[in-house]
Amino acid sequence: MGRTWRGPAKKPAYVRTGVIEMGLKAFKYVARSTMHGGAFWEAGDMSQVGGEWVVRNGRVEWGHRMPDTAGHMSAEEIWDVVKFRRDEEGDTLVGKGIIRAGPPLEIANLRLAQTSNLLGVDIPTPAISWAYSIPSTRQQQSWCQQTYILRLRNWPLSGGVNASSSADSYTVVGPKTHRTENIPWPKAFPPIRSSYKYELSVEALLAECGSPSDHWDFGTPEGDSLVASEASSESLKEKIIGGGYSSDAITAPSKLNFEAGIVGGIDAWRKKVPVVKMITTPWDLENWEISKPVTLLKNTYNFKSKPWAARIHATAFGIYKIVINGKQVGDSIMEPQWTEYKERVLYQTYDVTDLLQRGENDVIVHVADGWYRGRMGPTVKDLVAVRGFFGNETGFMAIFDTYGSEGGKTRKTFWTGPTNETGWKCTRSTPIVDSGIYDGEHYDARVDFNTVDEKDQSDNGWQSVKVIPYAFAAGSSQKLQAPIAPPIQCTQKLPVKTYLKSPDGKTIVDFGQNIAGRLRLRGTAPAGTKITLVHVEVLKPDGTPNTSILRDAKCTDSYTFRGSGANGSNIEEWEPDFTFHGFRYVQVHPWIEGLELEAKVYGSNLPRVLSGFQSTNKELNRLAENIEWSARANFFAVPTDCPQRDERLGWTGDINVFSPTAVYIFDCQTFLDSYLSGVKDSMKIGGRHSAPIISPNVFKNITRSHSARAVWSDVLVTLPWTLYQAYGDTNLLRDLYPSMVDYHTNGIPKIPGGEFAGLWQDVAQYGDWLNPSSPPDQPAQLGTDTTFVADSWLCRITDVLAGVATALQLPEDAKEWSSKAAKVKAAWRSKWFMPPGNSTSGEPPKIINQDTQTAYSMALEYNILPEEYIKPAIARLHYLVRAQNYHPTTGLVGGASILHAVSHPRTLPSSKATLEDKLGSVALAYKLLLGRRDFPSWLYPITMGATSIWERWDSIRPDGTSNADWMTSLNHYALGAVGRWIYENVGGITIDMGRDSKGGFTGAWKFIFDPIPSVEHGITSSNMEFKSPKGVVGCKWSYDQVTKTMSIEVAVPGNSEGEIRVVGRTVKKVGAGKWSVQTKLKEKEWKLLEAGEGEQGHSKPSQRQ
Repeated sequence: MGRTWRGPAKKPAYVRTGVIEMGLKAFKYVARSTMHGGAFWEAGDMSQVGGEWVVRNGRVEWGHRMPDTAGHMSAEEIWDVVKFRRDEEGDTLVGKGIIRAGPPLEIANLRLAQTSNLLGVDIPTPAISWAYSIPSTRQQQSWCQQTYILRLRNWPLSGGVNASSSADSYTVVGPKTHRTENIPWPKAFPPIRSSYKYELSVEALLAECGSPSDHWDFGTPEGDSLVASEASSESLKEKIIGGGYSSDAITAPSKLNFEAGIVGGIDAWRKKVPVVKMITTPWDLENWEISKPVTLLKNTYNFKSKPWAARIHATAFGIYKIVINGKQVGDSIMEPQWTEYKERVLYQTYDVTDLLQRGENDVIVHVADGWYRGRMGPTVKDLVAVRGFFGNETGFMAIFDTYGSEGGKTRKTFWTGPTNETGWKCTRSTPIVDSGIYDGEHYDARVDFNTVDEKDQSDNGWQSVKVIPYAFAAGSSQKLQAPIAPPIQCTQKLPVKTYLKSPDGKTIVDFGQNIAGRLRLRGTAPAGTKITLVHVEVLKPDGTPNTSILRDAKCTDSYTFRGSGANGSNIEEWEPDFTFHGFRYVQVHPWIEGLELEAKVYGSNLPRVLSGFQSTNKELNRLAENIEWSARANFFAVPTDCPQRDERLGWTGDINVFSPTAVYIFDCQTFLDSYLSGVKDSMKIGGRHSAPIISPNVFKNITRSHSARAVWSDVLVTLPWTLYQAYGDTNLLRDLYPSMVDYHTNGIPKIPGGEFAGLWQDVAQYGDWLNPSSPPDQPAQLGTDTTFVADSWLCRITDVLAGVATALQLPEDAKEWSSKAAKVKAAWRSKWFMPPGNSTSGEPPKIINQDTQTAYSMALEYNILPEEYIKPAIARLHYLVRAQNYHPTTGLVGGASILHAVSHPRTLPSSKATLEDKLGSVALAYKLLLGRRDFPSWLYPITMGATSIWERWDSIRPDGTSNADWMTSLNHYALGAVGRWIYENVGGITIDMGRDSKGGFTGAWKFIFDPIPSVEHGITSSNMEFKSPKGVVGCKWSYDQVTKTMSIEVAVPGNSEGEIRVVGRTVKKVGAGKWSVQTKLKEKEWKLLEAGEGEQGHSKPSQRQ
């Protein structure tokens, strides 16, 4: 045989790709198309076995030699493959196979952008988002979404099991757009209606990319024009191709089902059931100031038939759990979660169809104090914990719809209200004898309410419930809404890793990981045996539980066994219902033979988008794991500071600095949207122009908690901006923009006139909280001047407000804010710049009169410095890092910026930064991150066995004792804000969202892949996968020190593009698909990389600044 054959058929219309189904090793093959009326042979050399292939311009190419402009294989085509082995004797046939078309590009993660809960939606017009898969075939790099068709079908839940067959249908065609995020609910679609089911589908059309056209007439941006329900994607394809927009187009469909709750808040509830009431026990107010047994409510319903559908809509003052016929409703805990209850209470919708039966059905409800009435806030220094901050009376309210319980399509509705009207009753006979979030839960299994006589009306019998008359009273501002954030659920289970003994002989179990969650036990014991469980994060050096850092929180659960017979032969299982703990160790006393224990990890179940991160540096991997674990532990209804001591509060400063890292770990959109709604609610309650320092606010001194503090109060501006940059959603910006303006204009106490006009007045600030030089009992002192931190953040938020106004297409506002930003920066420079001539010989000159790492980091990262001062500021910052012997001297605020500031030359054009500047700055950043293992450093906690991020750089001292028991936590994510630098520089993935000429979000995303090795610290490869809002993005790279070759493999989702860089220089621009490059570094590049930072020989000052 010859080496190339061509049959008489014309060349296929499309370039083809596919997946090979034959694994024979060979060095040559030929392929024959089965389409287009005849044989068409093509041949090429093969460099590897398996993987993807492409035919283009008469050549078959493999692996890393893929051409940049590959297309796709049509779904109906099959290619024959004949393989040959080439040797000295010629070509030898070794096998045959076929190549089939891979699956088409798929829509992934079709979702309602503004809620994570698809059962109980009550947003009338929710925005819609979707993403794309990584193409299985090689897409042209200009292959993007051109338009889309949205279809909606809806039908009432009451319509029966086959109601979907007669659903109403609506179809709209979108505009020409690449955008897939936060698509507005089309005006032509009806608003969401209570108790309706919905089927939403999108069919997107993709073709060669181009700028949105003024002549595109397929639809309107708002989707306000209905089209025929049979609107065909094929006709749109023809229009795209026929109009010259593309030579080809493909479609990608997807569907999403969801169901509405009760839309319209408390008014809609009362329209549905005018007499629905919040109920409680007659004794609920007795001694409410102290913790007591959990409220137990009961009702029994008799059904003629098993319902074919049933829903419960429920809420509470407190936290509740519903049990139907002995089984818990839902798999979430601590509902309705934590909000500013005086302004907003959440309700949940449950599908309880499978829990119901014909005949008698028992519904049991437990209501605990929770965040609503329980003890909240720390008792430390001048702060005193408060009980009943949101209210002193717990209660439960629900509407219960059954369909078919009376036969046929009948709907029967039940609700909470007076006993003589609804049948609800209550009893003091409850096994949960005490429960609190801080102190724990105590359960006596010997108490069985099921044995209470239904006719017993004694104190321990069944009594009539009491109605809470003021709940959602007419004229109240209190809202009732469905949650938009994910529920709190068990996300992982951990077995006991090690069994230990304390000095006094008590058993301590170690789960090997610091978590937020609860313990589940399984065992047997004689009736009345009480087992006590003390939860702690760390043991003291003598091996006893370190409870001192818990402050006033007991963190203790207990279980009293029910037993069976003399030896308690029946196995009992239990975990608490209304508490959670931050722990790694649990002291179990007394130890019971055969007891089984597991730790259940709980938290708000946000989608985890960081699918994986690994490098060749084990300590860096552990640091990345610790960051993720602390985020998981503290994203618990709201973003909290810690999960263990008597605090667990939504501190605004912590999430403000951590959020740019958080969006790489979780899909935070709905969780942080919900939190910011609470911040806005808190402002109303405080009656102030600034956000509170914690939200929900539980500080008794409202004035103090709402006094403006930079960084913490700035959350109202910078956190929405972070979310916009991550998800492209202007809805939140639009909602909060008036509050942002009010805060900047009226909330910040500014200097009224003079040279420093417009800067912060000298008021109390938290500054660079917990910097290493701060005394243990004065975490805001020393280090960088707190007013400097405030003024620097003022420059930042003023710039951000200009960006917000631009994104909202408010050009006059944007112009005004830009002008204000220039004035604020000018005043900043007047106040904080050093006069010339204050430098020590041999040192880079001092630019700022706060000569600290934090000061220079903020000045560089917040774009405050004039251009001519940038390089001197970088030089001074680098000097300070080396002078401190590569130890960070930053606190919570500076720590989030310092690595970006140190490596700032990477962001500068080549005309302003040499290759030595760029790679040298990254080497210095690596040294700061990984070069030290003693205090203070990011690796010091890891050397001490940390499995989460600590609050302080030295929460545990080298001798094992805890530092500052009054305020130290081993699970605080704030110092983990360094994660973003790790993901971008080691993982190698940075997002560059497209903007139009007006600064608006176009939907065109570019992923920059630019990992930098650190031979000095053993980082010669990494693998990271990240589920972005556009779809899954991956970057796998390695550096070969022998060949001096950088190999990078990337994955780019559909409707996106990528840019692969090697040590900062662009080597390949790619479209959707999987791509790889191998680049041999230039001598100068590899020498700089391998040299790293080294030891620069600077002496360490006696006191860190």
